[in-house]
Amino acid sequence: MHVLRPGLMLIASLLFSVVQAHSLPLVYVQDRAGVDLDYFKEEIEFVRFVEERSAADVVLTLTSQSTGSGGIEYLLALRGRERFEGLDQDFAWAAGPTASTEERYDGLTEVLMRGLVPYVAQTDAGEFVFVEYDPEEDEDEFEETPDPWNNWVFEAGVEGSADGEEHSYEYGFEAVFEAARVTEYDKLMLSSSASLAEEYEAEEEEEEEEEEEEEEEEEEVYREVFREFALDAQYSWLLGQHLAAGVFGEAKNSEYANLFVGVRAGPMVEFSFFPYRERHHRDVRLTFRLAGIRNSYYDTTVYGVTSEFLMQHETAVRVGFMQEWGDINLGTSWSSYLHDFGLNRVSVSAGMELELGSGFGLELEGNYAFIHDQIALRADPEEEYEEPTDYSYEASIGLFYNFGSIYSDIVNPAFD
Repeated sequence: MHVLRPGLMLIASLLFSVVQAHSLPLVYVQDRAGVDLDYFKEEIEFVRFVEERSAADVVLTLTSQSTGSGGIEYLLALRGRERFEGLDQDFAWAAGPTASTEERYDGLTEVLMRGLVPYVAQTDAGEFVFVEYDPEEDEDEFEETPDPWNNWVFEAGVEGSADGEEHSYEYGFEAVFEAARVTEYDKLMLSSSASLAEEYEAEEEEEEEEEEEEEEEEEEVYREVFREFALDAQYSWLLGQHLAAGVFGEAKNSEYANLFVGVRAGPMVEFSFFPYRERHHRDVRLTFRLAGIRNSYYDTTVYGVTSEFLMQHETAVRVGFMQEWGDINLGTSWSSYLHDFGLNRVSVSAGMELELGSGFGLELEGNYAFIHDQIALRADPEEEYEEPTDYSYEASIGLFYNFGSIYSDIVNPAFD
C-alpha cells in the first residue's frame, strides 16, 4: 500500500486544445463498492473513462470494507495495461462513521487523482500536471489528535423479534450494549444483553356448533412474560491471511430455560478460504469452537440433575457479501455435546446490516434450528416454562448506534 501524506495536494490543469485526447490514459472502473462513478467523471478531467475493459490501458478496481469504528475503508487497485504494462499501484483510504456521501466521494476523488498521476506523467499531458507539497502545512494542520476513547468503539441498540417453536410462539424485545477495541493484530469484544418476551401457546380445543360437525381450531392463549440476561467476551488474534484464533466466554441467566447460571468458555479457531484482505468481494469462513460448560439449574432437569459440567463443540460455515450500504451474511452451524452426539442442534441463518449514516445502522436477521439438545428441561414441566420442541424459528429487526473512537480505521475482520 502507498502511504498518502495528508499535506500533499494535487493541482491538475490540462490544456485540451494542445493535447490530443487520445494521448490521455484510458481508464476502466470495475466498481465493487457501489459508488457513483459519474462523480469521478465530472471531477477528474485529465483521463478518459471508457466503458469496455478491452479498450482501457488502466484498470481501476474499487472495493470497500467496514472499519473497526463503523466507518468504511476504500481500496483502490490500479493496474496498467498496454503502454502502462507493469505500472501497478494500490491505495487505501478510510472514511469515518459520520462522514457524509459527499465527504466520502471528495476523499476518494483526491486519492484517485494522486494515483493517476504516474500514468498521466507518461503521456503528452504530463507537462501540464503539477504537484505541490507544503511540509509546513503538513506539520501545522495535521498534527495527531489525542484519542480520548483510546481506540474503543461502542454500540448500543434495541431489537424486536418474533420467535416460534413446535407448541408456542413469542414476541420479544432486547437491549444490547457492545464494546470493542481493535488493532491490526488482535481484537477484544465485550457485550451484554437483556431481553423481555411474551409467550403464547397454540392449544387445540373442540368446539361444538349447531348444524356443524365438531372441529379443532387453534386459539391464542397468553402464557407468560419472561426475562433473560447474558454477558459475552471474546479475544482473538490474526495468525495470517487465512487463520485466526482466540478464546471466548459467556454467562447467561434464564428462568424460562431453567438456567440459574450458565457459563461457557473455551478456545476457538477460524479458517478463511480466501485471504482476509479479499473479504470485500469473497468471504467464506469455517469456525470451530470447543466449550466447557458449567450449568446450575433452578429445578431438577429431565436428567435428574441440578447442576452439571459438560463439553460441547460447534462448527459453523459463513458466507459474506459486502456492499457500500452494508453487509449480507449467510450461515449454517452444527453443535453437539461430546458425551452424546445425539444431543445436537443444526441451524441455518441469514442476516443483513444496513448503514444509515451518522453512526446508525439497521440489522435484519432470521434463523431456523432443528433442536435435539434440550438438556435443561424441567423434570416436572410447568406451563409457563420451556417445553420440548423439535424446531424453532426467529425473525428480528434492530436499530443500533455506534460511537467512540473516530480514529479506529484499522481493519481486523477475524471472527466478525
